[in-house]
Amino acid sequence: TFPSGTTLREVQAQKRKVEELYERSEGIYYSKNTVAQMVELFMELYGSTLSPSTYRSYTSSFYAKPYGIVEQLGNIEFQKVRLSHVQEYCNYLDNAGKSIKTIKNRIMLLHTLYDKMRKLGYLERDAVIPTEDIQFPRKKSQKKEPYDFEEIHKMLRLVEEYDNPFQAKRRLSSGCSAPPVQSLHTLSFAWA
Repeated sequence: TFPSGTTLREVQAQKRKVEELYERSEGIYYSKNTVAQMVELFMELYGSTLSPSTYRSYTSSFYAKPYGIVEQLGNIEFQKVRLSHVQEYCNYLDNAGKSIKTIKNRIMLLHTLYDKMRKLGYLERDAVIPTEDIQFPRKKSQKKEPYDFEEIHKMLRLVEEYDNPFQAKRRLSSGCSAPPVQSLHTLSFAWA
């Protein structure tokens, strides 16, 4: 930790200095440390250099229950995590309904963790990072159903009922998919 008032430039310079020192050294191998322990070390070393929003995002990605990295991979020894573990985690997130963006963000954070720990000497320099060659799920396209006659009629009735029917006209002309229209009722258009 750095004393309060330390500039970001000083923190980053110190971080680079430590990384270079470890890169020049033979490295330290902690084969028994788990992913959870390495996450703690990562956050201790780099947490102070992150912006508050990035820090919150990393913390959420690491510790969120039940989908966080620590929750799913935390008990595995850091050096024994394989592509199959990370692929299972990726598939788990997909089956849990997480967006592809969320899945990619979690895997990229895990990649960053491994890359930084390798630079610091916690992994051998030629160690394979287990996030490489991950097969991300394909984007699921949502089927959009066209309006049927009844839905169009319902929208037109709503347009006629109000003095300011802008929203109903906008929905009808924008091609809003059918399910939102099905849920419309007269009370949903309360004009101020």
